[in-house]
Parts: sequence; structure tokens; C-alpha cells
Amino acid sequence: MIIAEHGKPRCTILLGTRAAWLERHAAEELQRYLARMANALIPVEEEPVAPGPVLAIGRPGSNLFIARAIASGAVSAPPSEQSDGFVIQTVEIDDAESLVIAGSSDRGTLYGVYWLLEEVLGVGFFRDGERVPNLTTVELPPLSISERPHFPERHEGNGCVFTYSASSWGVDEWKRELDWKSKRRFNTTWPFDVAHDLLPRMLADWGVDTQVPSRSEGHTVHEQAFRYARSLGIRIPCIIGNLPAIPELRARFPETRVLVLQYSELPPYTIVHPGDPLFRRYVVEYVRRYNDSWGSDHLYIASFISESKVLEGAANLHEARLDFARAVSEALKEADPEATWIIETWSFDMDAEDVNHRWSPAQIKEYLGTVSVPHIVADLWSEERGKYLQTENFFGHPWGFGVLHSFGAGSYLHGDVSLLLKKVRDVVNQPDGKNCRMFLLQPEIIQFNSFFYEFCAQVAWDPLRGSVESFVERYCRKRYGASLGEKLREPWNILVDTVYGSESGSVGTITDPLYWYRPDIHLLLGWTKPDDKTATLRARRHLLIPKLRDVLELFLTQEVEVRTDPLALRDFVDVARQWIAERFNIAIISARDAFLAGDEVELEKRRAECVALLDDQTRLLSSWPPYRLDTKVNEHRARFGDDAERWVKHTHVWVYGDEGMHSPPLRDYYRMDLDGLIADYYRPRVIAYFDLLHSKLNSGNQCITPEEFDSAYQPIEEAFVSHTMRRLPAGEDPLAIVRGLLVGQ
Repeated sequence: MIIAEHGKPRCTILLGTRAAWLERHAAEELQRYLARMANALIPVEEEPVAPGPVLAIGRPGSNLFIARAIASGAVSAPPSEQSDGFVIQTVEIDDAESLVIAGSSDRGTLYGVYWLLEEVLGVGFFRDGERVPNLTTVELPPLSISERPHFPERHEGNGCVFTYSASSWGVDEWKRELDWKSKRRFNTTWPFDVAHDLLPRMLADWGVDTQVPSRSEGHTVHEQAFRYARSLGIRIPCIIGNLPAIPELRARFPETRVLVLQYSELPPYTIVHPGDPLFRRYVVEYVRRYNDSWGSDHLYIASFISESKVLEGAANLHEARLDFARAVSEALKEADPEATWIIETWSFDMDAEDVNHRWSPAQIKEYLGTVSVPHIVADLWSEERGKYLQTENFFGHPWGFGVLHSFGAGSYLHGDVSLLLKKVRDVVNQPDGKNCRMFLLQPEIIQFNSFFYEFCAQVAWDPLRGSVESFVERYCRKRYGASLGEKLREPWNILVDTVYGSESGSVGTITDPLYWYRPDIHLLLGWTKPDDKTATLRARRHLLIPKLRDVLELFLTQEVEVRTDPLALRDFVDVARQWIAERFNIAIISARDAFLAGDEVELEKRRAECVALLDDQTRLLSSWPPYRLDTKVNEHRARFGDDAERWVKHTHVWVYGDEGMHSPPLRDYYRMDLDGLIADYYRPRVIAYFDLLHSKLNSGNQCITPEEFDSAYQPIEEAFVSHTMRRLPAGEDPLAIVRGLLVGQ
């Protein structure tokens, strides 16, 4: 079946007369991509205007052509309505070849259109760009495709993304992100900030003397993104937070029971005890008001004191947890009889140092047994520290397999795809595997590691299909095109055996660039605890360096094509910065060892090497606009104005943008590779480290206290935030930079 030829359409796109908005959107997407592909605008019609081939899109209930084709037996019916499934089938009707894309739902129809474009016509959809082939003739082979997902619920999104990736985004950026989620067939996302004024208004109606924020004219970016996500059929849970026991509320309700909590080293704060009747009242009213304002997908996220410790108010902490489970269950039943509670396991801290805050498997079982509404347990860190393994798959409760992958701005290349695939297959192949009804991809930063996230999307749809090897072939073909993709399979196979294989770091086993952290004598993981797994992995990390060099040299054999392909060039830069970072890590660990051995000559040699590598990294990052600090600051000017520079730098040091809001355990949590961040923050800190080591070595005292490190680093941190940003030279060719570094190494 020929769709377009020599810039002219050879068919029409046929929508039914009862097509929903999302079906019309699917038709427009098909029309748009075919126009980019063949320079031909395929007309969209609601009814056939003349005999001839059609691309029929929709459901049997909205498109009469599809209904007749299914009734005649010429086309298979799509899977059940709840499945998000679709069929794509060529058929001959009325002596004309046609194609049917029939979804089990409007969302399924959109998925079918994207499947046709990508799997049949060769389009590549990626978060960081797209590749659309240019074709003189767009022709379809005979097709008979029927798809439905393994996991009914497929979630993508994490609240940290709003800070670490999307803090400067406008509506257009959010639409691109939400379109990508649809192209990857994720059907739920993390909630947007659309209800920030709901609680103050509710408290005011209760007679609490509190300030109610004024409503801005028009719709905020988050409100517009929320509506667009809903229009795409993406479900958005409602987050039910704990009820802050502010002084004004306690004055209005003086008998209210409270809990005093503390997060990290920030000031303590107070919430209403979940066993107090006021908490249940709050949940009921909050849910009703939210649903009245924004409609409901009947999904709710509620967690009891996640990441905080209780200082006062709960003699029996577990009983307070059970109070929370009872109160939320009863409130949801009253406010929304169709509610499903998404219970995140992040609050189930099974490794807490304080035994009173530690959850045991028996306590988790009791807590889940107390929940009396439909629910699903979202095990957010299944790929590495799965609590499902310690709780017999959550004792028979429905649950979801979660992939966390990155903390903060963990933007280095990592993620063991083979191990992930094995773990998910082990789960779904168990006798009770059907209880795992959800797949969650929840990285804290999203504009890096496209390879790993695309792999997760495939696993979320069908974990039993294909292999890592077949995915690599498909990924290269879709990302670079057939010709360059075939040539770059070899370097990608090396990456899958190293940074995306058994040598990968992870959230718990962090093998980040060590210049991201305050260097000390341990040099293991900055803010995390050293462990045997990390030490073992770091001990053989030097073996990656020649392999990463091989990858760069293989990319450079295709320099002409890589130079003109933005996705290939971006991947090349990412491998190069990883190669430089791995060499830095070896150098600074060797410097630490030289210090401990009293070898001043070796220490000075390693100092020069570390500083030179940081300068190389800065040059490379400056050559690629997304990795420039001034680019990031400029992106934030629309939101923060003249304060954009201070806000960006303050968050990279302290996570929080508010001036003076510091938490030492979170220092450098928002770590990443940006040219100005390295040149004016990480590099001076590394130099201060070496100055301190030399000073201590010359004094004959190799003991360095935390206070001495702090006195060396604190002025650098303060200067970076307060001083005006330097704009580093731009315009160098990243390929030429790396080629020179390879020759010079």
C-alpha cells in the first residue's frame, strides 16, 4: 500500500464522525510525521469523499469504517478496553488497499499511530530529539499487528524532576515531554503543582487565620501541562500531603494532636497526628476540593512522614503509621468511592539507623492489611533494593516494580540493562507474577542516559519480548538511521558491556566523577556510606578507560556522519566526558594514596594530572551548549529574572534555591557536569584539597579533621554562589577537542 509518492498523497486519513479529541490528535500526528517524511500532506477526512485507499483511525465505536471491517472479519478486534492495546492491519475493502489502526481506547489508538510510525516507517522518538527519515515513497508492507501491554499501569515521572530537569521549562517543553511519554506508552505521570492554593483556602474556610495566595491571571505552566497530559489520556495522581500544624491551626483547634518531625538538618516542623479526627477531615475535604477543581483519575499518593524522623508526639510510632493507614482509607472511601491508593515504599525504611523508625516485614504486612481501599504498592527502588524481596511480593497485595536509577543530577552513564531485564522477568514469571501490575520509571533527572530510559520503556510495555542485543540493534537504527546505526553498533555493544552492564554504577553504588563531591581521605562517595560493593567496583574501574577510548575512536571513524547528526554527536560528547571523569577518579585516588604513603613527588604529579583533566572537561563541556552553565542560567531568566544566576548556583551547591537554606548532608546533591560548575567550583575545590594535603605532608601530620576540610572548602562554595559567573569561551568543535585529547594521552 503506497501512502505517498514524489510529494503527493496517495490515500486519505479517515476519522469517524464521532471521533474524540485524542483520536483527532492521533490523526494529526500521523499526518504531521508523514508530511515530514514524504513532503506530502495526507488529507484527514471524517467520511470517505471518494473510493480509494484510506488510513482508518479510531475505535469501532467512533469510526464506522473500522466497525464494518471488524464485523466482516476482515480486521481483528482490538484487545479489551482496559488494556491500552491496538491492532494495525492492512485490508482490502471495496477493491482498495487500506490500513486500520484501531485502539481499544482513544489512548490505544494514539499508541497505534506511534507504533506504525516507529516500528514500520522507521521514525526514531527520543527525549533529546527525533530522527525522521526522508522518503520519496512511503509504502506499507502487509501488516497484521496486535499489541497490548504486560503492565496495565506504566508510570514515568518523579517529583525531583521539577527541580533537577524542568525548573526552567515553559509549556512547549512540557508538551514535548508529555508527547514523549505517550510515544513510549506511559499512561501515568507524577502530579503537577496545580493545587498550591487549595490547602490555604481550605484552612481559611475552617476559620484558621492564614494568608490565602492570590490567583494569577491566566493559567500557570503547570496547569497548562496538567491539562495537556489529561488530554493525552495520561493519568495524574493526586498527592495528599500531611497536614501542617501551623501555629494558626493549633490556635483554632487547640486540642489537636501533633507530631514534631525533622528532615535532614533543617529546622523541625509540626504536622497533625494521623490519629486525630482533624486529619481525616482534612483528607476528605482536600480530595473533594481537588476533584471539584481538577477532575479525578481516582489515583492518590499518600505517604506517612517519608524521609523525616519523629522527634515528639508518637510514643508508639508504628501505631501512628496504622492510624495513617486507617484514616486515609476511610477518608478516600468517603471522598471518592472509586479511589485507588498508590502506596509508595519509600517511606518503608527497612534500614533506618534508629530502630524505632525502622520498618520490619511484619510491620509492612500489618500496615498493608490495615488499608481498606483498592491500592497498589509502588516499590520505587526495585531494581536495586527491592522491598518486594523481603516481603514475599508484598504479601499478595497488588504492586509495581520501580526503577529509580538516579539521585540528584546523577548524569554519568550508568544502568545495568541486562540485570534489570533479568529481575523484571524473574518477577513476571513467578506463579504470582500477575500481582505485579505496574512498572514505574522514576529517575530524579531525565535529560541524560537516553539509552537506559528507552530500554525501560520497552520493558514497561513487554518485558518478555526480545533481548538486550536486539534492543541495541533497534536503538542504533532508530537513533542514527540504518547506515550510521549499523556502524555504531560496535561501540554501543562495548558500552553495554561496561557502563550499561556489570561495571555500571547505580543509585546505591555510586561511581560518579569524584570532583562532584568534597574530596576527603576516603574519596568514595561523598555523602553516602562507603560499602564493599562500591570499593570492589572502583578497584576495577580503571579497566573501563581503554574501552571508553575504543568507543570514542570508533565514533571518530564515522566523523563526517557523526558531525552532522545531533543525536550521535551528543552521545559522543557523553562518552568523552565519562572517559575524562574516569581518568580523573583514578588520578585523585592515586593522589590520596601518595599522600598516605608520604610520597610528595607522586602527589604533585597527580595534582597536575587532576587539574589538567578538569581543564579538559571544561573545554569539552563549553563546546556543547546544553553543558554550559551560562546556558542553564539564561534558561532560568524567564522564571527568576535577575536572580537566575544566584538561584542556579545555589541549588547546585545546596539543592534549595532559597538564599541561606543549607543542609550539609545534602551539599552537592544536585551535582552534574556544567562547564562553569567545574571551572569555578569543582576545580578550585580540588586545588584546595591538594594544597591541604601538601601542607599536612610538610608538617609531618597526615591526620586531617573534617573541620580542616570544611575551612578549606566553605570559602570556595560561598564565592561560587556570590561571585558573578564567568562566561567561558564557546565555539570549539567537540570532535576536534576529543581527537586532540586522544592523541595527547
